[in-house]
Amino acid sequence: MMYEFNFTHNDTDYREFYKFNIKANRSLAIAGMLIGIIILFALLADAGGSRIMFVIFIALTALMSIISIRTQINTMVSRYKKNGKSVFGNTRMKFHEEYMYCFTEVTESKIKYSITDKISESKYGVYVYVLSSEVYIIPLSAFESEIQKNEFIEFMRRKINAPIKN
Repeated sequence: MMYEFNFTHNDTDYREFYKFNIKANRSLAIAGMLIGIIILFALLADAGGSRIMFVIFIALTALMSIISIRTQINTMVSRYKKNGKSVFGNTRMKFHEEYMYCFTEVTESKIKYSITDKISESKYGVYVYVLSSEVYIIPLSAFESEIQKNEFIEFMRRKINAPIKN
Protein backbone atom coordinates (compact mmCIF):
# COMPACT_ATOMS: atom_id res chain seq x y z
CA MET A 1 0.00 0.00 0.00
CA MET A 2 1.22 3.47 -0.81
CA TYR A 3 -0.20 6.87 0.02
CA GLU A 4 0.79 10.17 -1.53
CA PHE A 5 -0.39 13.62 -0.50
CA ASN A 6 0.30 16.99 -2.10
CA PHE A 7 -0.52 20.19 -0.22
CA THR A 8 0.62 23.64 0.86
CA HIS A 9 0.30 24.60 4.51
CA ASN A 10 -1.50 27.77 5.49
CA ASP A 11 -1.63 29.72 8.76
CA THR A 12 -4.65 27.75 9.94
CA ASP A 13 -2.80 24.44 9.58
CA TYR A 14 0.02 25.63 11.85
CA ARG A 15 -2.21 27.54 14.28
CA GLU A 16 -4.57 24.59 14.78
CA PHE A 17 -1.64 22.19 15.25
CA TYR A 18 -0.19 24.37 18.02
CA LYS A 19 -3.60 24.70 19.69
CA PHE A 20 -4.04 20.92 19.48
CA ASN A 21 -0.57 20.36 20.93
CA ILE A 22 -1.20 22.76 23.82
CA LYS A 23 -4.50 21.03 24.62
CA ALA A 24 -2.78 17.64 24.47
CA ASN A 25 -0.23 18.87 27.02
CA ARG A 26 -2.75 20.74 29.16
CA SER A 27 -1.88 18.83 32.35
CA LEU A 28 1.66 20.23 32.21
CA ALA A 29 0.34 23.79 31.89
CA ILE A 30 -2.14 23.28 34.73
CA ALA A 31 0.59 21.87 36.98
CA GLY A 32 2.77 24.92 36.29
CA MET A 33 -0.10 27.26 37.03
CA LEU A 34 -0.93 25.44 40.30
CA ILE A 35 2.69 25.67 41.43
CA GLY A 36 2.62 29.40 40.67
CA ILE A 37 -0.60 29.85 42.66
CA ILE A 38 0.81 27.93 45.63
CA ILE A 39 3.95 30.06 45.63
CA LEU A 40 1.83 33.21 45.32
CA PHE A 41 -0.41 32.08 48.16
CA ALA A 42 2.62 31.42 50.36
CA LEU A 43 4.06 34.86 49.57
CA LEU A 44 0.78 36.62 50.27
CA ALA A 45 0.19 34.69 53.49
CA ASP A 46 3.70 35.59 54.61
CA ALA A 47 3.12 39.26 53.84
CA GLY A 48 -0.29 39.29 55.54
CA GLY A 49 -2.07 39.81 52.20
CA SER A 50 -5.82 39.93 51.90
CA ARG A 51 -8.06 37.47 50.07
CA ILE A 52 -9.05 40.17 47.57
CA MET A 53 -5.41 40.62 46.58
CA PHE A 54 -5.08 36.84 46.24
CA VAL A 55 -8.10 36.70 43.90
CA ILE A 56 -6.75 39.62 41.85
CA PHE A 57 -3.36 37.90 41.52
CA ILE A 58 -5.00 34.62 40.40
CA ALA A 59 -7.10 36.47 37.80
CA LEU A 60 -4.03 38.33 36.52
CA THR A 61 -2.03 35.09 36.38
CA ALA A 62 -4.78 33.39 34.36
CA LEU A 63 -5.05 36.40 32.01
CA MET A 64 -1.29 36.51 31.50
CA SER A 65 -1.26 32.76 30.78
CA ILE A 66 -3.91 33.16 28.08
CA ILE A 67 -2.10 36.12 26.50
CA SER A 68 1.20 34.23 26.67
CA ILE A 69 -0.24 31.15 24.94
CA ARG A 70 -1.81 33.23 22.14
CA THR A 71 1.42 35.16 21.65
CA GLN A 72 3.40 31.93 21.57
CA ILE A 73 1.07 30.43 18.93
CA ASN A 74 1.30 33.55 16.75
CA THR A 75 5.10 33.59 17.09
CA MET A 76 5.36 29.91 16.09
CA VAL A 77 3.09 30.44 13.08
CA SER A 78 5.12 33.45 11.92
CA ARG A 79 8.34 31.38 12.08
CA TYR A 80 7.08 29.32 9.17
CA LYS A 81 6.40 32.29 6.92
CA LYS A 82 8.59 34.34 4.64
CA ASN A 83 7.16 37.10 2.48
CA GLY A 84 3.68 36.05 3.60
CA LYS A 85 4.06 32.45 2.36
CA SER A 86 4.94 29.13 3.97
CA VAL A 87 8.72 28.67 3.91
CA PHE A 88 8.18 25.07 2.83
CA GLY A 89 6.01 25.91 -0.19
CA ASN A 90 4.35 22.93 -1.81
CA THR A 91 4.75 19.69 0.10
CA ARG A 92 4.59 16.13 -1.21
CA MET A 93 4.53 13.25 1.23
CA LYS A 94 4.77 9.60 0.24
CA PHE A 95 4.16 6.65 2.51
CA HIS A 96 5.61 3.35 1.26
CA GLU A 97 5.94 0.02 3.02
CA GLU A 98 9.34 0.70 4.63
CA TYR A 99 9.73 4.48 4.62
CA MET A 100 7.85 7.72 4.51
CA TYR A 101 9.19 10.57 2.39
CA CYS A 102 8.64 14.30 2.61
CA PHE A 103 9.59 16.66 -0.22
CA THR A 104 9.26 20.42 0.04
CA GLU A 105 10.83 23.28 -1.87
CA VAL A 106 13.59 23.48 0.76
CA THR A 107 13.94 19.98 2.25
CA GLU A 108 13.79 16.27 1.48
CA SER A 109 13.41 13.60 4.15
CA LYS A 110 13.39 9.80 4.20
CA ILE A 111 12.10 8.44 7.49
CA LYS A 112 11.87 4.89 8.84
CA TYR A 113 8.59 4.12 10.56
CA SER A 114 10.52 2.72 13.52
CA ILE A 115 11.48 6.24 14.64
CA THR A 116 7.90 7.50 14.47
CA ASP A 117 6.64 8.11 18.01
CA LYS A 118 2.95 8.59 17.46
CA ILE A 119 0.23 9.80 15.17
CA SER A 120 -2.56 12.12 16.27
CA GLU A 121 -5.74 13.27 14.61
CA SER A 122 -7.63 16.51 15.11
CA LYS A 123 -10.54 18.06 13.29
CA TYR A 124 -7.99 19.99 11.19
CA GLY A 125 -5.36 17.42 10.31
CA VAL A 126 -3.30 14.33 10.98
CA TYR A 127 0.00 14.80 12.82
CA VAL A 128 2.90 12.36 12.47
CA TYR A 129 5.46 12.78 15.29
CA VAL A 130 9.04 11.67 14.65
CA LEU A 131 11.63 11.35 17.45
CA SER A 132 9.59 13.64 19.73
CA SER A 133 11.14 16.66 18.05
CA GLU A 134 9.60 16.81 14.60
CA VAL A 135 6.04 16.68 13.38
CA TYR A 136 4.62 16.33 9.91
CA ILE A 137 1.30 18.13 9.56
CA ILE A 138 -1.04 16.66 6.95
CA PRO A 139 -4.05 18.95 6.58
CA LEU A 140 -7.44 17.29 6.11
CA SER A 141 -7.70 18.97 2.71
CA ALA A 142 -4.88 16.66 1.51
CA PHE A 143 -7.16 13.62 1.79
CA GLU A 144 -9.52 12.76 -1.04
CA SER A 145 -12.17 11.51 1.39
CA GLU A 146 -12.90 10.55 4.98
CA ILE A 147 -12.46 6.91 3.92
CA GLN A 148 -8.95 7.57 2.59
CA LYS A 149 -8.03 9.42 5.80
CA ASN A 150 -9.27 6.53 7.95
CA GLU A 151 -7.42 3.96 5.81
CA PHE A 152 -4.24 6.05 6.05
CA ILE A 153 -4.54 6.31 9.84
CA GLU A 154 -5.01 2.55 10.09
CA PHE A 155 -1.98 2.02 7.81
CA MET A 156 0.11 4.29 10.07
CA ARG A 157 -1.18 2.59 13.22
CA ARG A 158 0.08 -0.73 11.91
CA LYS A 159 3.41 0.75 10.81
CA ILE A 160 4.24 2.43 14.08
CA ASN A 161 2.43 -0.10 16.28
CA ALA A 162 0.85 2.58 18.43
CA PRO A 163 -2.64 3.87 19.14
CA ILE A 164 -3.97 6.98 17.42
CA LYS A 165 -4.42 9.89 19.82
CA ASN A 166 -7.17 12.45 19.36
